[in-house]
Amino acid sequence: MHRGCKRITWPFIFICTNVDEWPCYSFTAPKMIRLMYPEYRETAELMLNIPQKRYRKRLIDYLTPDEILKVFQSVDLTEKQGFRDYAILHLLYDSGARASEIATLDIDYFDPEKRTLAILGKGNRYRLIQLWPKTTELIVCYIKKYRAKPKPLYTDRLFINQRGEEFTRHGIYRICKKYLTLSVSAKRLKDLWLC
Repeated sequence: MHRGCKRITWPFIFICTNVDEWPCYSFTAPKMIRLMYPEYRETAELMLNIPQKRYRKRLIDYLTPDEILKVFQSVDLTEKQGFRDYAILHLLYDSGARASEIATLDIDYFDPEKRTLAILGKGNRYRLIQLWPKTTELIVCYIKKYRAKPKPLYTDRLFINQRGEEFTRHGIYRICKKYLTLSVSAKRLKDLWLC
């Protein structure tokens, strides 16, 4: 481009009149143009008034009760990891907690007598949830029989992966995706945004 040219590209604007005024290849947001260069205020206002493309937001789909049962039935309970995954899936279903919240659960947060679980959520706030009896039994059984020996840094965590470390939210996601692909059709997975 040469001096004296004006070119508009959304969402940034390139206005170059004189090299002496300001650098030739400067990219600045339209809102900043209004403040920094009052002489181009009208152009920036025109750009800001361009309507955004409208599109319909896609609703997030959900599993039916029959599909959830199929997911539970697809877990191999004869393996240690299978029982752990089964307990995680039941806890996700029972609590409605986020994957990151399940991954960072400590053993101290679980009270089997009262069947409650304290979950550390967004904003570092705890919420206390009541668990179903089956979920409570699964977690107690997991802790007693199936929980892997954790590395010293992760002894407080409730769920331990095969390396003896805490789970990540990606690990929880992989568990969910693994059993969903075993029990739900590919078309249905696409509807659930999991492919």
